[in-house]
Amino acid sequence: MPSPRRKGNQAQTAEVRVEILKAAFSVFAHGGFNGSSLKQVATAVGISDAGLLHHFNSKVALLNAVLEYRDSVSNEVALKAQSRGLNFPDDWYEVIANTAKNPDVISFFAVMSAESTNVDHPAHEYFASRYLRVTQVLAEGFESMKARGLVRAEVDCLQAAKALIALSDGMQVQWLLNKNVELLQGQKEFIALLA
Repeated sequence: MPSPRRKGNQAQTAEVRVEILKAAFSVFAHGGFNGSSLKQVATAVGISDAGLLHHFNSKVALLNAVLEYRDSVSNEVALKAQSRGLNFPDDWYEVIANTAKNPDVISFFAVMSAESTNVDHPAHEYFASRYLRVTQVLAEGFESMKARGLVRAEVDCLQAAKALIALSDGMQVQWLLNKNVELLQGQKEFIALLA
């Protein structure tokens, strides 16, 4: 009967998995899913291809784990915002400002969301669901602004949420092309027009 693995090995395995996820995130951010390979990820981490496959048995499994990992990081930010009381749109601006500190995050979501418009892409359902979820959260934020008299009564909050997402995504692509582009100003001006 094999002896149980020591906890030190489990901790080391967990650390390696996180290193792989971070490396994969960066590799996918630059090459997308279709233009990247497991070998690139393994090389970035400094492990063999077989070592990577020990942790993630396929490229799709790795992508799914990367998406879950990014969601867990994003959820930490959301929980902090909830703990101090949601304050829309300032929390939205904070998310955008924090995202701008890591260009790989913007690149990853720009590249992967574009790739995933193909229904056969392994992240298609993830991004379709993510857009629905973010749209709902922003629509609720606009509804709360409307209740406080900060948004005109005739504004369709769902449409405003969709427009804000489109503006944000578009500004992020422009920012990837030219770091002098201001990510937040256009969004602030858009929201001000709803008052």
